[in-house]
Amino acid sequence: MLTTLRLSIAGLLFCVVVARSFADGPRDNLADQVRPVPPIGIEISAKDRRELNGGLAQLDEAIAKLQTHSGALTQSLLPDVEIFSRAVRQGLEHRELFSPRDVENAKQLLREGLRRADSLLKGTSPWTTQKGLVVRGFRSRIDRTVQPYGLVIPQTYSNAGKDRYRLDGAADKAAIQPVKVRSRYLLDRTCSDATSRGR
Repeated sequence: MLTTLRLSIAGLLFCVVVARSFADGPRDNLADQVRPVPPIGIEISAKDRRELNGGLAQLDEAIAKLQTHSGALTQSLLPDVEIFSRAVRQGLEHRELFSPRDVENAKQLLREGLRRADSLLKGTSPWTTQKGLVVRGFRSRIDRTVQPYGLVIPQTYSNAGKDRYRLDGAADKAAIQPVKVRSRYLLDRTCSDATSRGR
């Protein structure tokens, strides 16, 4: 038993030494030398940047129109639109577009955000009855920012019923499931679903 304990301690010390050899050491404390996490994204071409900034301005204009609507439904669903603007804006500002695919996905997010905005301006919200992966948004009570979340809605789920909010399949493996949420996730996951419904 003593031998095993010594071997365990020796192994632990070895791991510590190896880990320290890969660390930056004191350089980690220098602001201009700290490695960025996540790493800095790719350089975006002038053409793509113009397209993204133009689409973002168009989406923000639609959001501004929606904000003037006093209807309870519009205000409750507004975060479902705003999340797309915030995702793309943060991707651009913080350089979190890491590949050409991310750039194309960002464009798709803007198209999806505009589709939702146009629908909401007409008084409809087709994504609220959608099946499969559905990305929604809510406004944080802490800092009032919009935050995305995702739900996987089973094909067998029905909106019929007297209750507005229901979780009928709680015991079913195919029940509504939360999914990972952050701007990068939106870039990767929303686009495939939006593409399948047509650009």
